[in-house]
Amino acid sequence: MGKAMFKGADGKMVGLKNVLWVPNLAANLISVRRLQKAGMDTSSKGSKTIPRGLIPGEPTNPKEAWEGPNGKEWKKASDEEMGSIIENDTFDLVNLPPGRKAISSKWLFKRKTDADGNIERYKSRLVAKG
Repeated sequence: MGKAMFKGADGKMVGLKNVLWVPNLAANLISVRRLQKAGMDTSSKGSKTIPRGLIPGEPTNPKEAWEGPNGKEWKKASDEEMGSIIENDTFDLVNLPPGRKAISSKWLFKRKTDADGNIERYKSRLVAKG
């Protein structure tokens, strides 16, 4: 029995006391209730509960996505989205009427997971703002 420290993706440290920790195991069982009492938000998927602070967040802009650790996957997802937009003839290029502003766009990035929380695919969407 001892103390275990967890560092979340956001840098927040959470310490738990009286934990039986086996360092050479790939996974250890920790009471979800203890994590929540220690102030860590959790996410449940299927039979797994994962501390949210330990899950890396999704990128918030293209540079962060394409130049980050999973850049190839995010770039492929963005290329698929653009291909779909072009293939489906989703937009027309037109001249703006005088005095009007164009609607800006934004990329959204989302990891799609299976019931066990494993990443199945990366999804990018180009959406209109406003």
